[in-house]
Amino acid sequence: MKQTLISAAVLAAFAAATPARADELADLKAEIAAQKQAAAAQQARLDALEKKLAGVQQATEQQAAAAKQAAAAPQANPANGYAYGQGLTVNAGGAQLNLYGLIDVSYVHANHLAAGAATTGPRVAWFSGNRWGMTGKRPMGDSGLDMIFRLEAEYTSQNGEFDDNTQMFGRDSWVGVQSDALGKLTLGYQDAPSRDAIGSAIYGDAYGSATPSLEEGGYSNNNNFKHLIFYAGSATGTRMTNSVVWKKDFKNGLFASAAYQFNGAGSAGGFGNNTTKQATLAYAGGAYNLAGFVTSASIAGNTHNSYSFGGNYTVGPLRLNAGYYHYTAQQNAALGDRKDDAYTLSGKYTLTKNVDFELGYETEKSKNAAFGKDGAVMGPIRAFNDGSAATTAVNGTRSTLYASVFYHFDKFTEVYLAGDYMKLKDGSSLKVDGSQNQTELAVGMRTRF
Repeated sequence: MKQTLISAAVLAAFAAATPARADELADLKAEIAAQKQAAAAQQARLDALEKKLAGVQQATEQQAAAAKQAAAAPQANPANGYAYGQGLTVNAGGAQLNLYGLIDVSYVHANHLAAGAATTGPRVAWFSGNRWGMTGKRPMGDSGLDMIFRLEAEYTSQNGEFDDNTQMFGRDSWVGVQSDALGKLTLGYQDAPSRDAIGSAIYGDAYGSATPSLEEGGYSNNNNFKHLIFYAGSATGTRMTNSVVWKKDFKNGLFASAAYQFNGAGSAGGFGNNTTKQATLAYAGGAYNLAGFVTSASIAGNTHNSYSFGGNYTVGPLRLNAGYYHYTAQQNAALGDRKDDAYTLSGKYTLTKNVDFELGYETEKSKNAAFGKDGAVMGPIRAFNDGSAATTAVNGTRSTLYASVFYHFDKFTEVYLAGDYMKLKDGSSLKVDGSQNQTELAVGMRTRF
């Protein structure tokens, strides 16, 4: 009896468990079916996305191909544009041509000029040489290089004549190539890099660019306080004929250049005579900028060397500039060698976006320099001039204090009032009356177009 009861209990328990297991199995089958349905829907979604992606990629490739074809094809209607102060730009087939110019008209009062008397009237532009010119750029196939060129003439605003009637393009006539990897390589007639913003222009006076760049444009030499530029010269002055110039921005603040000036065709003295070798190095540090150059020139068989270093620092509205120049030159056996040392210190204070003030001082000390004419001054001849035929040598000191105020109507047009006081010592004096001082006052207007 007892055994019968136990068997009945086991059978009852098994019977009770069977419906529970059946429910669990049904649930698993239902979940699997649901997951399969979700997976099928997800696969359909993935298939749709892949199809859409393929369509977008095809459209992008077609657009890129069309853009490449359009860039390679000559443009039927070149885009023209004029921006005041930046000239007229014409674009065609990837090439670009820019026409531009500058006018600076100065009226100057100066003493000790005509027969020792003071004179007042228009003069050669004080701050910028009057110019008109054109620059061009064109891609050179798929080389990654751009062909570049510049032709630039200088004229006088008083009468419209060329500044030098022997030259049509008296400021620039060069051609070259440029890319980020190579830098800028130019051949022809162009600035000595030492006078540009990759050299001493960032500290030579209070008016040049504060930051280094690959562009031309250093300080000018049309007044008594811009005479230091001649130490940044070459065998043919502050512009180099027959020259090859390389400049590069390394994109890390460092700028460098190297230049070689060949002897002109038919010039006497052989391949190495009347040549110049030059290098510059500059660093753009934000608030501060540094630069320097070294030059060696062969002139009439004599070696002329110069070097310079300096920089500027900007804090708020105030910019300070300082630099040192050293120059030596062989002259002839009777005179011996010449040695010059020069210094400059200047500042610019920007009062408002329209008004700024400049103040500066420079001094040049020459020892045992060939005696001759340097502009209105009799004394040491200009740096990099040939002193081999001189019979007399002198010591001379030339110091100039200057100041100016500019009112800028915009970034292209301004008026200015400026003045300087030059003091000469030792063997230097003014040619007209032997005086050893001169005062100049100027008022002018300058615009770029």
